[in-house]
Formats: sequence, structure tokens, C-alpha cells
Amino acid sequence: MNALCGGDHWPVLLGTRAYGQLRTLERDQKVLGTVHNKIKELSSGQFNWDNHRPVIGSTKYIPIYRAKLPFDLRIIYQISVEPDGRNTYDRQAIIILRIESRAHVDYRFWVKVSRHLVIYKGPEYRRRCVYRWHSGFPAKFPCADYRNPEKSDFVKYEDVRNEETEDIKNEEDAVHDQEELQNTVGLERYIPFSKAVYNAIVADLDVDLPMLLDTHERAIVKCTNASIVVGRSGTGKTTALIYKMRAVSQSAASEGGTRPVRQLFVTRSRVLAQHVESTFRGLARSAELASKTRAELETMAEEARQKPNQALAEFDNEIDLREDLPASFTALNDSHFPLFISFDKLCTLLEGDLSDQAEVKPKKTTTQHKRVEFNEFREKYWPRFTRKLTSGLDPALVYSEIVAVIKGSSEALESANGYLSRHHYTECLPRRVLSRLPAPTRDVVYSIFEQYQRQKGKNFEWDHADR
Repeated sequence: MNALCGGDHWPVLLGTRAYGQLRTLERDQKVLGTVHNKIKELSSGQFNWDNHRPVIGSTKYIPIYRAKLPFDLRIIYQISVEPDGRNTYDRQAIIILRIESRAHVDYRFWVKVSRHLVIYKGPEYRRRCVYRWHSGFPAKFPCADYRNPEKSDFVKYEDVRNEETEDIKNEEDAVHDQEELQNTVGLERYIPFSKAVYNAIVADLDVDLPMLLDTHERAIVKCTNASIVVGRSGTGKTTALIYKMRAVSQSAASEGGTRPVRQLFVTRSRVLAQHVESTFRGLARSAELASKTRAELETMAEEARQKPNQALAEFDNEIDLREDLPASFTALNDSHFPLFISFDKLCTLLEGDLSDQAEVKPKKTTTQHKRVEFNEFREKYWPRFTRKLTSGLDPALVYSEIVAVIKGSSEALESANGYLSRHHYTECLPRRVLSRLPAPTRDVVYSIFEQYQRQKGKNFEWDHADR
């Protein structure tokens, strides 16, 4: 393997906690400049025993290092290799985990982090991380050599310079915050350090910065076919979708396209739609920060501070965040895309087209009528139903049966009225559905449904099943 001594450029990634700590240093430009110079020193491969000192006990797992700075600060970092979409490793990088004062550095915690990294990422990851130049400092080697790493000119770095490191107690004696450990090892997000990032910190500008995607997210972004992504909350589904939309837009622009790709992001939550749009636009704006002057950055920061944050507002069913959109979907133009809207707003746009096709002017009530959610059903409608019918019944159960079964089932869609008849609801549904409620209860639920339909019509209101 043809090794390059550490003088080659090293990509630097900031953990989200380290990025937040850098943001706090913005208040003292002298300290921030010192930290920035040290990061540049590491990035250029200028390793020495003052900025590449291992934490005792970590080198038998995944080595964790610290760099000494003035003002009694320490940069805690590791040498890593970034995963690509093929479950291999494509390049080495420096990951900055924390930037803390020496008094706050918990070295026992970092030993545990190093041990859990081996568990989380596997022994092959460690084997690729611990190869060093004969001097003991990190060395760069070509991407092709990652496929079949051999010792060659490299030696495994052992914990041989203990006298140069801070003394710590037995790592097994400490009890640490398991949630912080899990976040540091498995859930930490990384931001590639760049001029744009530094400018954002200097100007104290809150922007959305590009993050390093994990293996699964990269595979989703690179997939050019239709895909279904399934995962629990917090696994990165929305993040992958945002970056995939961004990649599609960038690909179209690089191919010389003059019109934007008409991408549509639809979600039930208005707040989420606004947040995703803000993140998408922010990623595009963050690329421009590298070329901004200090005066321009300060102007951007002042404008951001004066702009109200709509996400902090209390949203209800009457608020429409997209008043800039036309009355129908076909009236949208290229300037509206990529389009980030709620499902309800999308339905309103489609209803506008249906009204036009029927050669009927869109009724004002189409957008002015109020939708009946469960809270309105329970507080406004439920007390008005015949007490003999509602006695002993849960309004949540009744509302669910009305919206999801009587009006929302596939059989209801095929019926002439758009909802099931009493006979069909009480006797003709599949056995697994009928078994959930006894026939007498179903009969009572249907009577409540009939009263609900009459009252809702008088109030000129509608629910999800009506749409």
C-alpha cells in the first residue's frame, strides 16, 4: 500500500455537539480564531504530540485524541473512515467530537465511547482506523487500498506514550449518562467543516448546513427508481428525502435544464411541511456563505433575527400558511416548485381543478367551511346527540367507526351514497371487522352517524371522509 504521510489534506467533520460549542465561542473572536487555526492545522496533517495525544485506554479500541489549545481548551477528536453506500469505506477523515475546557473533559467517558465504537461499527472499522505511519502519526492512503488493506508501510498504533497523556481512573469505575453515550456513538450527526460553516459561526448566523449522510441515507439519495422507505421515528427518513430532492434539483441544473424539476413534498402536518421547506432552502443558501463578506453576513444575520419564526406559532385548522398559491393545482407555475404543502392544501388545489372542469365557479365554502376533527366532534356534536344513544359509548370509538368504516372503508367508496348502509355496516362487513363490535352496538353507532350527518350538513361542515 502506497502511503502518504500526514501532510495531505484531511477532511474535518464537526459533531453536532462540537458545532454548538463552536457557536458559543463566537462571543470571543480571539478564542474562535485560535480554535479555527488548530482545526486547519489538523486538517493539513500537521500532527505532533501536542495536538495528537491519545486518551489512555482508548487505543485498544478506537483511539480518541485530544489537541491542546490556549485558554485551557481541548479539542477531542478521532481519526475515522467514512462509509459509502456499498458498506465499504471510501476515505479517512477527522471527526471533532467536542471542544471543551480541560476541566470539563471526562476522559473516562471517552474511553467508553471508544469501546462502544468497536461494538457499533465492528472490528473491520477499527482495523482500518488504527493503521499509522512508522512515526505513530496518521497517514493517508489511496481509496483503492481501502478495499484490501495490508500492513505494508503501516504499523498499528499502540498505547506507548502514556506519559504524554492525562491520567485517568479505571474506566470501569465510572457511571456515565447512557443516553449521551448512545447519541455520541450511534446517533451523532456530522457537519463537514468548511469556509461556509466558519462564516456562519463568525456571524452567529443560524442556517441549515449540509450533514454527512449515513450508509442507508446515501443509498436512498442515490436510488433513481421509485422507492418505499420504512423506519421508526428519528431514523432519518425525512432527512434522506430532503437530500434526495436537493440532489434531483442539482442534477437537473448541472445538465443545463432551464426549468426546475416539479417536485412535490406532501405531509399531513403544516408545521412539518414548513420546516422541511425551510431546511431545503437553507441548504441551498448555505452554499453561498463561503463567498460572503463580513458585512454581508452581519446583514443576513440581522434580517434573520427580525424575521418571525412561523414554526413557533400556534396553528389551527383555520390558518393557511400558503396564501401565495393559486386556487387550483393546474395554475401552479415553475416558481412554485419544489412545492412543500400539507395534504389538506393539496386536496384544496385539486378541488379547484374539479370545480373548473364542472364549469362551476369554486364555492367560497370550499375553503371557508370548517373541517370537523375529533375535538370538534367530541365537544360540539357529541353533547347534541340523543343521550340514550351515547350512554356508555366512547366518542373516540364512534368517531373512528364513522370516519374510517362507515364513510372511509373501500366498500363505502363503491356505494352510491359514499357511505355504507345500515344493513351493510351491521351485517355485511368482513368477519374480522364485525367481530370488533357487537351488532347492537353497531346499530347504535349508525344511528349516531345519521344524526351527525344531518347536523354537519346544517353547519356546512365536512370531515376527512367527505373529502
